[in-house]
Amino acid sequence: MVRFYTGLTVVLMGLALLSSCGPDPQVTDLTEQNQQLTASIASLENELAASKTQLSSALDELEQSTLMLGTLEAERDALNTQLTTLQEQASSNQSLITDLRAQLEALSADQTQLEQELATATQADTTINTQLEQQVDALQTQINALEQELTLGLAHREELLEQNEALLAQIAELESLDETPVVDEPVVADVQGDLSQQLQRAQTENARLMTALSNAQAQVSEASDELRILQDQFLTLQEIRVNAEETNRALNEALAQAQTELRQLQSDFDALTAEKLALSTELEALKHQQAQLLGNLSLASEDLSAAQERASRLNSRYEVLLAQSSTLSSLSAEQQDELNNVRANLEDTQREVARLSNARGIYTVQPGDSLSSIAEFFYRDANRWTNILQANEFLVGNNPDLIYPGMVVIIPQ
Repeated sequence: MVRFYTGLTVVLMGLALLSSCGPDPQVTDLTEQNQQLTASIASLENELAASKTQLSSALDELEQSTLMLGTLEAERDALNTQLTTLQEQASSNQSLITDLRAQLEALSADQTQLEQELATATQADTTINTQLEQQVDALQTQINALEQELTLGLAHREELLEQNEALLAQIAELESLDETPVVDEPVVADVQGDLSQQLQRAQTENARLMTALSNAQAQVSEASDELRILQDQFLTLQEIRVNAEETNRALNEALAQAQTELRQLQSDFDALTAEKLALSTELEALKHQQAQLLGNLSLASEDLSAAQERASRLNSRYEVLLAQSSTLSSLSAEQQDELNNVRANLEDTQREVARLSNARGIYTVQPGDSLSSIAEFFYRDANRWTNILQANEFLVGNNPDLIYPGMVVIIPQ
C-alpha cells in the first residue's frame, strides 16, 4: 500500500512538472483518463451503495427466514410427535372399546342365561309350592279323617270294654252265688254264647282299630317326612332364587358400569380424533408456511449470490483503479477521497457478505501476504489456506495467487 501511494505521488509530481512546461498531449490524455476514472469510481460507489443496501436487506430477510424456519421445524417435529402419540392413544382406546364391547356382549349373554334360569327357577318354585300346598292339604285331610276314625274306634273300644267288664262282672257274680236258683241251662248257654261272641267281636274290632291307628301313625310320619323334604327343597329353591337375583343385580351394575366406561372411551376417542384432525390441519399449514420460508430462503440465497457477484465486480474494478492510479505521480484530495470511499464501501460489502455467510470476519491483504500465511495467522494452521480460498472463490476463483495487497478477503469460521 505504501509502495502504491509512493508511485502515485511520483506520477502526480511528473504531471505537475509537465504541466509547468506547457500542455502536452500525454498529460492531456492522462487528465482525461483521470476524469474517466473519477466518473467510474463515482458510478462504482453508487452501485456499491445500492448493493450494500440490497445485501443488508437480503441478510435481514435471510436471518429472519432462518430463525422462522428453525422454529417451524421444531414446531413440526413437536406436532409430529404429538400426532404419533395421539394415534397410539386412539389405537389403544379402540382396543379398549373392542374389549369392552366383547365384555358387554358376554355380560348380556350371562344376564340372559341367568334371567332364563331365574324364570325357570321361579316357575319351578311356583309349581313346587302348588304341589306342596296340595300335598299338605291332602295329608291334613287324611290325618283329620284318621283322627276322627281313631276317635270313633277308641270310643267304640271303650264301650266294648265297658260291656266286657259288665259281662265279666255278671259272670263273676253268677259264679259266686252259693245258692243259685235253678236256671235253665240252655238259656245260660245262650247268654254265655252271646257274651263270648260280643267279646270276640270287641277284640277283633279293637285289633282292627289298633292296626288302623298304627297305619295312620305311619302315614302321618311318612307325610311329615315328605313335608320336611318338600320344605327343604323349597328353601333350596328360595336360596337359588335369591342368589340368582343377587347375581343378576351384580351383572346389571357391571353392565351399567361397562356402558358408562364405553361411553367415556367413545367420547375420549371422538375428542382424540378431533384433536388429531386439528393437528393435521395445523401441520399442513406449517408445511405450507415452511415451503414459503424455504422459497424465501432460496431467494435470500440468490440475493447472496448476486451480492457476491457484485462484490466480485467491485473488487475487480477496484483492482483496475489501483493499477491505473499507480501510473499517476500523485492524486488530488478528491481522487484520494474517492479511492478511500470505494475501499470503505468494498470493505462494508465484504463485511456484509461475511456476516451473511456466517464467516469469522474480513481481512485486508498486506504486502508479502499469502493464503498460507493468513491461515497460519488466524488458525495456527497454514494448511487451512484452502478454506480461505473456498470462501473467496467468488473473488479469485481457484487461483490463490490472484490476491493483492489491499484486497479485502473473507475469513471463514
